[in-house]
Amino acid sequence: MDKMIQKEREKEKCIQTFLEREARRKNRVVKEKQAEQELREIKGEVERQVKNIKHVFRSKMSKLKQETERIKMEKMKQLTNMKLRITSMLIDQESKGSVSNCKQDKEENKVAYCNARFPSTWFENKFCRVKENFCGVCCEKEFSVRFADDREKCLYECRLANGMISSSSSTKVSGTNETATVEIINNP
Repeated sequence: MDKMIQKEREKEKCIQTFLEREARRKNRVVKEKQAEQELREIKGEVERQVKNIKHVFRSKMSKLKQETERIKMEKMKQLTNMKLRITSMLIDQESKGSVSNCKQDKEENKVAYCNARFPSTWFENKFCRVKENFCGVCCEKEFSVRFADDREKCLYECRLANGMISSSSSTKVSGTNETATVEIINNP
């Protein structure tokens, strides 16, 4: 009987060892599954963060691209405006207008002329509207430097028509009598 008890004790010990081993194995499997689950969660979180960072980066790049395009368009607009001004200056230098445009006796005709010739520059428009300046501005605009004789004739006839000189004086007025004060402002 002692042998049987001894055998049963050994069986019990083996079964207990087996059960302990099985419990450890199950714990290991559970820990591995938990570790895998944590790894999946971390991986998912990292993927979300990466997607978020990519979205922010793309958004910033898109805004930067839009800003660059806006600046580029502004520069193109400036360049176009400069080319238009240069073209206008060259055309004005080659132009030979009409004396009749400057021999205006009615104020509304002078204002209409100034508005038509200087629609976008307020200072020049206002300067043109001043009675004493109109003839000089008009004749300068109608006849470029290349047509100096025509400009002198225009000044004389305009001033005569506007009562600034009398017809009894037989000498033509040379140059313009208008003066302008220009203040240069430096923008830092």
